Amino acid sequence: MTITISKEYFPEIIHTGLRKGMDSALSAVIWNSIYLIPEWVWVNFCNQLFDEFQDKEITAKNILIFTQDYDHSRDMETVNWFMGESTGTKRAISIFKCAINAMVENDTDDLANWILYCQSNT
Repeated sequence: MTITISKEYFPEIIHTGLRKGMDSALSAVIWNSIYLIPEWVWVNFCNQLFDEFQDKEITAKNILIFTQDYDHSRDMETVNWFMGESTGTKRAISIFKCAINAMVENDTDDLANWILYCQSNT
């Protein structure tokens, strides 16, 4: 099944899923890092994830491939352009990116199930 949730609500669904759907140590790192990064970085990540599943099935394997390939370099270029040398923001984005890249199949299975659960209840 491809994604049927509204793109507008997708960041909120993923944010909630990190704590209620996954609830692992790694998901806690990701969830907390969201509060340290600029909102547009989080929204950009969610938009990329949302767009990825417009023509793909929502599965743990497909989410795992996406998270392992997630590249925040475009976000970093924007941070440099908008914020000059904001080292703290760059480090927070790096923590977020590394945590996303470190997700394992158990995490992505829980996240896929959370997304499917939300789809079936909207």
